[in-house]
Amino acid sequence: MEVRTSGGVENGKAVCYWGDDFLSPLFETNSDVHKQPLTNRMRGDYSIPVKCKDIAENTVFGNAEFKLETDTSSPTITRVYSENNRINILTSEKAECVYDFNRCNFNFDDGESMTSGFSTQHDAEKISGKTYYVKCRDIWGNSESGCSMIIRP
Repeated sequence: MEVRTSGGVENGKAVCYWGDDFLSPLFETNSDVHKQPLTNRMRGDYSIPVKCKDIAENTVFGNAEFKLETDTSSPTITRVYSENNRINILTSEKAECVYDFNRCNFNFDDGESMTSGFSTQHDAEKISGKTYYVKCRDIWGNSESGCSMIIRP
């Protein structure tokens, strides 16, 4: 959550508090930009009361209103093609993809990476006669229980 203040004694510098009782200061405050991480929240609509006060006791109240949606679906492979002796795959969302030559039920962290960071484009060297058991996961850790795809070039 981010709150911005302006005006007042020091051009918006204030301390902001949040919650029904306004006892908790935002994680980053005492500025004109105030931030609070919101972790472990369930999906839904939120209205969080916020109070900001500057050094001259000027006080303003408001509500941070937002809708939280959660991603619980795994990334899907939308295209596979071969080019320049490489296997290329495209995913439906930013993901990291890995492969194993032996089986689907391998530990993700033990797989050979096809990605540097999270991306929708992934590739690996094409090795003739090898079967690629591919797994992809998104930034939230969503992945298929088995393989995302089996590729036999």
